[in-house]
Amino acid sequence: MDRSQQRAVRAGDDPERGEQRRCRPELLYGLALLEGRYGLKPDQREAMQWIQRAAEGGDPFAALKLGNAYADGNGVSADPARAAQWWGKAAQEGNVEAKYRLGKAYLDGKGVPKDADKAAQWLGQAAAEGNAHAQYELGRMYHEGYVVVQDQELAKDWLSQAAAQGHSEATNLLSVVNSFIKSITLVSGESYDALHEKAEQGDPHAQYELGLRYENGAAEVNRDPAKALEWLTRAAKNGNLLAMHKLARVYAKGELGGLQRTLPGPPIGVSAPGARLIQENRRVRKCVDRISRGKDGRSGVTTSRWAGLSTQF
Repeated sequence: MDRSQQRAVRAGDDPERGEQRRCRPELLYGLALLEGRYGLKPDQREAMQWIQRAAEGGDPFAALKLGNAYADGNGVSADPARAAQWWGKAAQEGNVEAKYRLGKAYLDGKGVPKDADKAAQWLGQAAAEGNAHAQYELGRMYHEGYVVVQDQELAKDWLSQAAAQGHSEATNLLSVVNSFIKSITLVSGESYDALHEKAEQGDPHAQYELGLRYENGAAEVNRDPAKALEWLTRAAKNGNLLAMHKLARVYAKGELGGLQRTLPGPPIGVSAPGARLIQENRRVRKCVDRISRGKDGRSGVTTSRWAGLSTQF
C-alpha cells in the first residue's frame, strides 16, 4: 500500500469502489494498524478508533472486532456491556461469530442479563451455521438439560459436529456423553436390588446410577443426598467419568439434586454424616487429579478434561 492509498484510506475513500463502501477502507486500515501490516507500526488504540468508524458505518465484521476488543480490553477499556452491544449489531447483520459470542454472553450473563431463551436463540443460529464453539455449547446444554430439554442424542450430534472441526473440549465431552449413553443403557432398567448388588461388587456404572437415584429419589429409592454423595464418590474412585463430572459440578456450582451448598459445610438437608462425605469428596478430587495426570496407570481422562469439568459445569 503506497502513501497515496494510505491517505485515501485515512480519508475514508475507496479509490476502486467509491463512497458507497466508505466503511470498508476504515476497517482495512484499522486491521492493518492492529496487525502491523504494510510497514505500519502496530497501534491497538488508533486501530480501534478506525475500526469503530467502520462499525458505526454499518460494517458487521468491524462491529464484531470492536465487540471483541471491548470484551478483552484491547485498544479500549474493557466493557462487557459495550462488547455485547456491538456483537448484537454484528449478529443482526448476520455475522456468525457475533451470534455465538452474543449467545454466550446471554448464557453467562456477561454484559447483559442472563437470558436462557436469547442464549438458545443465538447459539442455535450460530451452531446451525457451522460455528464449532456454538455447537459445543449447545451440545453441553443438551447434555446437562440446561435451558433446553435434556437429550443425550442431540448432545452427541452437536458435539460430534464440533469435534469434527477440531474442537478439543467437544471431543472430551463427547467421550463423556458416549459413556453416559452406554451406562444408562446398561443399568437404567435394573431393579434396585440388582443395581445395589452390582454397586457393592464395585461396578462403577452401577455405583453412578445408584448415586443418581438417591440424588433424585427415583426408581425404588427415597431421595438421600448423603447416600448420593457416597455412591458418586465410590464411582469416581473407580474411574467413572460421569461421576467425576457430577462431583465437579458439585464443587463448581454447589448443586446436588437441586440443593446448593457452600464448602466446607454440607448441602442443605445433609446431616453431619453427610458433611463427612463432603470432606471425603475432597480426597476424591485429589484422586481424580491423579487419574487426570495418569499417575494410576489409567487412560482416558486428561488434565484439560478435568479442568473443563471443574470450571464449566
